[in-house]
Amino acid sequence: MSFKIPPFTSKYKLIATYRSNGDIWLAMLIDEEPFNFKWSELDSIQDLELKNYLFSLQSDIEAGRYEVEESLKN
Repeated sequence: MSFKIPPFTSKYKLIATYRSNGDIWLAMLIDEEPFNFKWSELDSIQDLELKNYLFSLQSDIEAGRYEVEESLKN
């Protein structure tokens, strides 16, 4: 599967995802500030707009369409 550029809003930009320790990590920009977190912790996010944005990408995130290769993470 080849890398796909995620859609973004003016406030939220999913840059890429990667898998580590059995979880999917999301690398994002929120208002142009870096934000990284685990997919499994999505329910703990209080920002409903952010949650809805990420849930709209759920199938592509879980399928690995936004994943960076191991060599690109370092």
